[in-house]
Amino acid sequence: MDPIPTIRPPASSFVEVELSLPTVIGETVAVAAITMAVGLDERANGGLTARTKSRGGDLVAALFSLHQRCAGEFDFFDVAREQGKRALRARYAEVKGKMNGGCPVFTEEMAAEMVSWPLNVLNQVIEAELN
Repeated sequence: MDPIPTIRPPASSFVEVELSLPTVIGETVAVAAITMAVGLDERANGGLTARTKSRGGDLVAALFSLHQRCAGEFDFFDVAREQGKRALRARYAEVKGKMNGGCPVFTEEMAAEMVSWPLNVLNQVIEAELN
């Protein structure tokens, strides 16, 4: 698999990083799942903001593009599930570390549920494109 072009973090020092396509897919799934969680929270507390809704749509569009890009190379949804869960666990561990361990355990079931949200929406988009 060809690596994705260099990602440049917005830091004052410059670091070049090459990410594999599965890693980019996983990170995109994780960010989409987190954005959907934010949307659910917003909805329960006064209403979904246009910014969160737009970001969610952009992330699903990015997943659609990634799905198209890797057609035939590997099972996109298997990779997206596994790499998405990995990315979510890493982000959770980072936040938990900053909170001195004051967070509940992040279970495999929680990770599986969260990655299913954007992947279910992506499936709906794909089905709509086929019809």
